[in-house]
Amino acid sequence: MARATTAGDVTHPGPPAPWAPRQTYFPKWLFGEWEVESTFTGFRAPLGPRYVDPSLLQAAQAPADLGGIGSSYSFSQRYFSTLPDTLANQARFNLGLLPEDAIIADRAFNTRASSNAYLQDPSAVRSVAYDPRAAPDRLTVEFQRVAADMQPLPPKRVEIYIQNIQAGEVDPVITEDGVPSAASPFWPPPNAPCFVASELCRQVTLGVRQADVQDYEVITAFALLSPGRVAARQRTLIYLEPRDELYFQARGRAVAVYDYKLQYTRVEAPAGANACVETPKDVVQCV
Repeated sequence: MARATTAGDVTHPGPPAPWAPRQTYFPKWLFGEWEVESTFTGFRAPLGPRYVDPSLLQAAQAPADLGGIGSSYSFSQRYFSTLPDTLANQARFNLGLLPEDAIIADRAFNTRASSNAYLQDPSAVRSVAYDPRAAPDRLTVEFQRVAADMQPLPPKRVEIYIQNIQAGEVDPVITEDGVPSAASPFWPPPNAPCFVASELCRQVTLGVRQADVQDYEVITAFALLSPGRVAARQRTLIYLEPRDELYFQARGRAVAVYDYKLQYTRVEAPAGANACVETPKDVVQCV
């Protein structure tokens, strides 16, 4: 939780352990389809502006109606149930027990929906290729070749490799008098179940005769306010690449920090169900 809220330096989490998961498993209360309202609440360059690409600084300092601090975006997100091929489930199978299900994100749907919202173009993303079983740590995003005004666009593809995942339930911080204490002002809400997920990613953007590489980390802290209502704080951290001139001076510290506030409202389910969601295989799951 501290890395998601600190106003100090945040350091690159490093390579994963050999036994680290390749998939993020979410709590049961995130199951379903959600309407999300995301607000860009803050930006800082902890090591100074010279470590940050000028285009990123310019974008962050833009007015809210042009995508700067204060801008808001709405989109849908989906989380569904699956039977993961984990060591625990393999052991249960060997003992003749039924495997346990887990909640995962519909990364293809979620990436398309959020990208289109942030780019303010409902058709910006042409396709997202993702196989949660064969390659749970890789996505391929293809962008449209035709602009809204029907002008041709150069080909652009993004390969995203999830390199390090850390996730789990977070216990509330308790003071000496037994009162829950927030990790930062008003966060997380007292007594609210909280789950934090960190995903370190390498993004390779492929265009016409060019390939750009960027390492970034997304830390999201979810808090269950009530059934069907979730509040979240999200932080995106940008790290330098070895080819960057100031890479060694940065010493693995994040050079740009973006903060967002998110509100999740679960889509109402049909009568007789608490929550429903359509899976990538067009199967509707309900609980």
